[in-house]
Amino acid sequence: MGMIDVWRRRLRQLPLLFHPPENLRRRDMRLDIQATLTVRQGEYAIDCRSINISASGVLLDTSLPVKPGDRVEVTAERFRHTIPATVVRIGNGSTALRFDAPAAALTLVGWLTGEAGRR
Repeated sequence: MGMIDVWRRRLRQLPLLFHPPENLRRRDMRLDIQATLTVRQGEYAIDCRSINISASGVLLDTSLPVKPGDRVEVTAERFRHTIPATVVRIGNGSTALRFDAPAAALTLVGWLTGEAGRR
């Protein structure tokens, strides 16, 4: 493949940067906040670290003993609210959760952002 063909291919991909397909878009901005969160399912609870978090969900740096579709609750130390979430993906040593109560999740994201700013 010649240099001109490479540039043509790259130029055809430029519109994807400005108008990505719906399946590649993120609903909410993700924040790279590493915080200790507690994930609870029934009597089982585990503390884990977040990789990133948004109003719609969180990516955790651990594989939890749950499966996609399971319902869990998420909270942080000294945060007084519990947020319901659904497991959406597990793999590569991480677990992705979708928050079921976005308004409460926004409160958590704001609180974690404030906590990160105090450190």
